Amino acid sequence: PLPTSRCVSMDARQPSQEPLQDVVRRNLARRAQLERDGWLIVRVQARWRGYVVRRAVRELLNRAVAQPDLQRAKEYARSLLPRDQEGRLLPLSCDLACFRVFGDGVYCYMRWCKLMQFAFFVAFTLSLANLIHNVSGGELLSQHGTLLNRIFTATTLGNASTLNSSYGAVEVLVSAVFTWAMFAGLDITLKEEAASRSESDVTQADHTLLVSGLPPAATSSAELGRWFADFGPVSHSVVALANRELLLRMPARQALLQSLHDAQAAYFLARTAPHSSGWRLPLLAGFGHLRRGLGLGETPPPPPSAASAPSSTRSAPGEPGGNPYMPGASVAAAATAREQRLLLLRQAVQQASAALADHDRESLSMVKRRHVGTGLAFVSFSSPEEATHARTALSSPSYTRAYCGRRLAARRAPEPSDVKWENLEVTRRERWRRQLASTGVMLVVASFGTAIISVVCYIQGKNVLNSLTLGDGMRGTILSLLVNLSVMLPVILGNVMLFVSVPVLAEKLERHTTFTGKELAVMLKLVFFQVYNSVFASLAFLFDPSIDLFARPWYTTGGALIANILFGDAIFIQVVLDWVRVGGLFSRLCLAPRAKTQLQMDRLYVDDADIYLAFRVQLAGKFIILALMFGTAIPLLYLLAAFYFWLAGWIDRYNLLRRLSPPPRTDAALTRALCLVVFPLGMALHALMACLFFSSLPAEDAAEANAAAAAASASRERANGGGRGGG
Repeated sequence: PLPTSRCVSMDARQPSQEPLQDVVRRNLARRAQLERDGWLIVRVQARWRGYVVRRAVRELLNRAVAQPDLQRAKEYARSLLPRDQEGRLLPLSCDLACFRVFGDGVYCYMRWCKLMQFAFFVAFTLSLANLIHNVSGGELLSQHGTLLNRIFTATTLGNASTLNSSYGAVEVLVSAVFTWAMFAGLDITLKEEAASRSESDVTQADHTLLVSGLPPAATSSAELGRWFADFGPVSHSVVALANRELLLRMPARQALLQSLHDAQAAYFLARTAPHSSGWRLPLLAGFGHLRRGLGLGETPPPPPSAASAPSSTRSAPGEPGGNPYMPGASVAAAATAREQRLLLLRQAVQQASAALADHDRESLSMVKRRHVGTGLAFVSFSSPEEATHARTALSSPSYTRAYCGRRLAARRAPEPSDVKWENLEVTRRERWRRQLASTGVMLVVASFGTAIISVVCYIQGKNVLNSLTLGDGMRGTILSLLVNLSVMLPVILGNVMLFVSVPVLAEKLERHTTFTGKELAVMLKLVFFQVYNSVFASLAFLFDPSIDLFARPWYTTGGALIANILFGDAIFIQVVLDWVRVGGLFSRLCLAPRAKTQLQMDRLYVDDADIYLAFRVQLAGKFIILALMFGTAIPLLYLLAAFYFWLAGWIDRYNLLRRLSPPPRTDAALTRALCLVVFPLGMALHALMACLFFSSLPAEDAAEANAAAAAASASRERANGGGRGGG
């Protein structure tokens, strides 16, 4: 509003004819009008600003809490992937050295796969001479006429008509290549473990010792730190307490917290969503009155009379129990339904909050209890050299200093993400008992599955592969492929049973103190039981009296089964289960879009690596043993193994660099077990089976030759006898 002094000064330019009090009165009235207009504008603006702010806050809360955004979940999952120093994602074709970011376990495995790809390809190249000699034999071509079976059986040792000295020379060269590959893989592991201790790759685990041998009553971390201070400055020391029950309550609390978030989100959406009991229904009800008053709407049925309706059931039109054709009934019914829904949702929030509070109260009471020690402790020094000095001193027999009357032992501590804290209180004897129990259960399950697999494969192999006439051409090839897949399916299903049961037993029954120990146990058991299933299924055909030990008919049944198993693992298991990852894909496409909170959506969209490395290593170990075991008789297995390791390298690159959240940093225990346990076992089986394969064919040929000679002799005797009789 314009001030009064300005009006007076403007009138002073030209003298006015009206009195001064009229000018002042007019200016005051003008100012009052402007104030009234300004107040109205301010009120309108305040209402509009409040509406805009409330809508913006509601949209923000919906996006952040109640209405999660799938794009944000994708960005969160992408933020977990490894990047270079400039913040860009590592390219899929990056150097193998880039995989050091995942720790020694992943890096050594990737280098080992590259080495195995080269070794098996060289072994196949050396076996080409034997393969060509097998193809030229022609012993098995008359038994199966389909193109697929001719390609396989023609390359096996059973198709060779004779054996020569080149087979022995090739075996010597192939064994030398695999021996070199075994020691080269072990050298990679040892060198990488030594390089990881260098100053450039020092982690917190290099500063820390895992101390064992403490008495259960020794729970003072400060006293333990002072005891180790003689070796150097101690930055941190902590005694592991026996609080497994308390640690196991953390996942339960997370589930209760997620339930509370879901209930709060549902209640928030119900409160803020537009509802039918607001300003829209009364307006529509008014329009309904107007339409019926003008005769434009349908004539509603007459309401029930007072005489026909009992007095207890009569209600006013505006009440919920009134005439549904009255507008007030719809408004009241909608409002009542909304209030009831809000009441139920509010009660759900209160129940979830009460359950979480009860859980926290009980956990707090458990925290206040006095816990005994597990006998383990973690002591961190200021430098890795001091930790190494303390470890060396404690391992020396001449060191006699004791702590609480006991001699302590120490070793390099695992990475913090590698420790399973809830299992530290389990003694070594208890862990061994649980390991034996788990192995016994798995042996029973695997034996049952192996029996089924063996019977099914034997029946299918005898009745389908040898009896059906599938024809030639494309139709015969397709039918032969389907038959081979039908033989392979029982083995795959048996292996899937192992994939499900072994990790569950490792998590629920066994008590591993480190994630690496759990991966190692899962890997070794899966390798053993999968090889157990496959070998016994292929040897089931030897129960046929017409098939001698690894005679030529076995190559069309048991040998074909081994090739089908490895082919199915290289394609189906590796591509469908490990690359496509049906479980993770289902979680991302079906479960994550239905999440009620952003936190829940982020967790569902992230594909956790977990024991991914153990599954990949066990499949590689299976290829090592089966390819080495039967490669002498089936040289194509070397090429199939080389193809598997080539494809495995790219699948692992994609999964680790583009899909999975980084696995826990572990050491090279899995690759070291492959080099020290799995590979030597495969080499021993390779030498044993080579002797059996090479000795079976000459024995079969000799038996056939003796049978042919006996038949010829019998025919000559009959001919001679007939000639004498005729003379």
